[in-house]
Amino acid sequence: MKDYQMIHDILSDIKRVASEHNVIPTRDFYRQHGKFSEKVVSKYYPTFGEALKAAGITKEKVSGKKEKPFKFKFKKTQLESFKINEIDLESLFKRFGDPEVIRMTAQPDTHMKNRDVRAVESYLDFVEWYKPHIALIGGDLMDAEGVSHWPSNSLEPRAFIPEVVETREFLDELRRRAGDDAEILYIEGNHEDWIKQAMAAKMPEFFFGLEDLGLLPDLKALLDLEKRRIELIPVNELLRIGKANFTHGLYTGPNHPKKHLSVVKGNIYYFHVHDFLATHEPSMHGFLEAASMGCLCRLDAPFLKGKPNNWGHGFGVFEFRRDGTYSFYCIKMFDGVFSFAGKVFGK
Repeated sequence: MKDYQMIHDILSDIKRVASEHNVIPTRDFYRQHGKFSEKVVSKYYPTFGEALKAAGITKEKVSGKKEKPFKFKFKKTQLESFKINEIDLESLFKRFGDPEVIRMTAQPDTHMKNRDVRAVESYLDFVEWYKPHIALIGGDLMDAEGVSHWPSNSLEPRAFIPEVVETREFLDELRRRAGDDAEILYIEGNHEDWIKQAMAAKMPEFFFGLEDLGLLPDLKALLDLEKRRIELIPVNELLRIGKANFTHGLYTGPNHPKKHLSVVKGNIYYFHVHDFLATHEPSMHGFLEAASMGCLCRLDAPFLKGKPNNWGHGFGVFEFRRDGTYSFYCIKMFDGVFSFAGKVFGK
């Protein structure tokens, strides 16, 4: 009976906050204006979105307007050869109920078919605990070996669809761990780009006519990203949030951070190379940084044939302030274990 009373009190208080402020409260907004702690609410509702549904709160009921899913509006700019997708920070803060910072996780190359299971699970545990406002996928979430233009080093059949299924399942799990309120952004990597290359050059005759039927097997359709409320940033385009820029990775080589910084001439964070490397420079516009953030795939990738490498497991954490400045934490895992803010993950 006590549980029923507590559930009633929680839902009543969520309705109160929504009514008094004429908003659909986010997790952070309720934390500031509600009576119950996040820990108490999560005991009965794993995600705050579920609590809102249980309380019967929709945009239509709060404002009298029909509810529409939030969709990022990117300011798209082309400067010289750079294509930039910029998110307005002010709209982000309003979207999430004016928190102190916008929290974001940055997931590096996972290569689903060749993922490191323990590293991926530790990352998902962190996402569930940290509850980012934005979960950024940095590209090469898929390995796409089945449509690769590179010769296979394996005698296994080059299957592609099973990895599509696994990737869909991962995206659903990421959504569950991050929560309904979180936004998921996906920067297309070079491995995902292999899908388009296969269509254009490797086996184009197989795809002829599909576009007329609305069945074009691009990444959005294959992973049903629209249904999953995931925004896609095309390969080699930049995502800009505040004073930070993100891309899958434009350059490789022994000093890839310096190359990125010399070309972009702004803070740039990227993935692609699977290692941890950073460089810093002063400028008249302030301190500039370029950094890579490791990977979540196997460190003994089959194509390396046992060669030693400098890859490492990890990911990025960013906390953006309203003026565009931010704090960046590069998390490094050892055998799937790491700590953050005094808490150990993967043990």
